[in-house]
Order: sequence, then structure tokens, then C-alpha cells
Amino acid sequence: SPETERRSDNLLHIAHWTGAGWQNDNLGVGLAPEQPKRLLGANGTHFVYYVGTDANLHVAHWTGARWQNDNLGAAAAKSPSAYLAPNGQHFVYYVASDNLLHIAHWTGAGWQNDNLGVGLAPGTSPSAYLG
Repeated sequence: SPETERRSDNLLHIAHWTGAGWQNDNLGVGLAPEQPKRLLGANGTHFVYYVGTDANLHVAHWTGARWQNDNLGAAAAKSPSAYLAPNGQHFVYYVASDNLLHIAHWTGAGWQNDNLGVGLAPGTSPSAYLG
């Protein structure tokens, strides 16, 4: 599985095995000062969730030909936490700019962002997993 990291240039980098050697890709997108979260889809697609330097929630994923970066349209204050449900649906928990817990999930037609209405202690980030 690929390793994601924020380097000293504050850009998202991904290292992955090509079958012949390690390849290091600079995705050229700016990251907020926290680590991205990643997950592996059932079909082997890699997804990387992160807060960009624009303070919005983003996802980077491999299309089969290139890395695609999508803005999920939600202002996020802290690094997200994500998990993949057995049905393949993505759930991304994050602290929004209102300091409340929010969830973003793919509806099949687009990303839906819901406010869960729960305040979090300053400086904390959510943690999510499928039990």
C-alpha cells in the first residue's frame, strides 16, 4: 500500500511500489500542518483524505492513469479520519471551521457533508473506525 506524507515543502507526497521498484510522486497539492489519512478501496484504489492549504477537505485518488485531487466543498479545521464501510461507502469525519464534528460521505451522486452538532475540545481531531 502507498505511504503518504507531508514533507518539508508542505506538499502531499506518495511513495508506492510499482512492481519493479519504489516510485515517489509529488502530488503538488498543499497540505495543512497535519498528516493525511488514507484508505484502500475494495478494488485496490487508494484514497487519501487531507485538509489543503485552502482549509478545505480534499481527497486524492488514483484513477488508473493519474492522481486526481477533488475538493469536497467543506471547510475543515483539523485532519480528517476516514473509514470504508463493507458496502464500499466512504465516511470521512472532520472538525469543520465551526469547531463541530461533521461527516462527509459519498451518496453515489456526490459528496454530502452533514453537521453532527457535537462540539470537540480545542486542538482535537476525530478518530473513526468500523466496529
